[in-house]
Amino acid sequence: MIVIDLEECGVCEKCIPICPKELIEKKGYAMIIKDGCDDCGICLDICPLGAIYEEE
Repeated sequence: MIVIDLEECGVCEKCIPICPKELIEKKGYAMIIKDGCDDCGICLDICPLGAIYEEE
C-alpha cells in the first residue's frame, strides 16, 4: 500500500498530475490518496521530500 507521510509532506502538489488514476488530491493542508490506488508506484519518485512510500 502506498501512503503519504503527512508530517513529511510539503504539499508541493507534484504528485497530483503524475497519478494516472487521478487519485491523489489536496485536502486542506495535506495530500491524500483516495480509494482505488493500485500501487503502480509512479508517484514514489516524484516527491522531493520522500514523503510518499510503500508500506508493507
